[in-house]
Amino acid sequence: MTPRHSCAAGPDGLRYSHLRQLLVLPDLGPRLTQLTEQLVDLVASGRYCPSLSDVCVTAIPKPGGGVRPIGVTSIWRRMPMFIAARTIGALSPILVGLGQLATAPAGPQLFARRAQRCAEAGLCIARLDIRNAYNSLERCRVIEVLDHLISDARRHHHDAGSLMALRAAYGSSEEVFWRRRSGPPVIFTNERGITQGCPAGVLTFGAVMADILDRTRRDLEGGGIEAAPLPPKGQPLPADSAVGYTALHDDVVFAAADQELLLLAVQTFKANLAAAGMELGIGDGKSFLFIFGLRVARDTDQMMVRRETEQIQDDIELLRKQRLDQLHSRKL
Repeated sequence: MTPRHSCAAGPDGLRYSHLRQLLVLPDLGPRLTQLTEQLVDLVASGRYCPSLSDVCVTAIPKPGGGVRPIGVTSIWRRMPMFIAARTIGALSPILVGLGQLATAPAGPQLFARRAQRCAEAGLCIARLDIRNAYNSLERCRVIEVLDHLISDARRHHHDAGSLMALRAAYGSSEEVFWRRRSGPPVIFTNERGITQGCPAGVLTFGAVMADILDRTRRDLEGGGIEAAPLPPKGQPLPADSAVGYTALHDDVVFAAADQELLLLAVQTFKANLAAAGMELGIGDGKSFLFIFGLRVARDTDQMMVRRETEQIQDDIELLRKQRLDQLHSRKL
């Protein structure tokens, strides 16, 4: 993983290619290298210049309508975050152990296989999608999680510089500049979400999602319900009175043998999401709940099936009204 020559310029107009051209100059290159190292050291000590977080936004039209905002920060922010992302890679096994597979080798395959294994075993499965997760996340939760990781690293006598760099970067607000083709530019302040294009963004969001999953586990266990991340192949799946879960970025799967336990786990997870500023949803604030291996022998199970079927029918009708029949056919 290395910075690409083609990386877009931020508000200051600089690209990596500009720095590479300057570094080869005998009278300027050594001094620029020294200043860059000093900047990285300052950020790793927890000090940060707020102007480094300025973001330049471009609105890209979507094929299906609407626009997708693409934000680019300065290379002076991206470089410390790139170094931080490389040095905190050791967090990946910890996140995997908490159920977040985004940073694991072959994470998408592991995510799909663990969910499929539960379906083949006849468990009830809920696959959930978080609405606009990376942009909705509360920064205060990011800081809280990073503070915990920094404290834990210091307690075990590990270097916490990269985590402190992340905390410094996400502890300041961002000035967002939208240069429109016609009319004056739009400028506003952002204090939410993961910064677009941040080299450490996946790890940062993964750490927060792992924390949310672990909070959900603790809440369920506080109510007498056993919960744990879905295990790899060869290890037993959740027992009849237990709940399993796993995540890939903002896609989450819960599995249980009992439908009531499954719905309780989903509700508990939704509450923890809301506390971090996020919510489930497709369309008008709703989420699709995919349930496989249903047991319908009991009256309670049949009531659960009717409830979920009605919810899915409501979602289908909503999508039809919004002329999203293609999405409906892909999802169902």
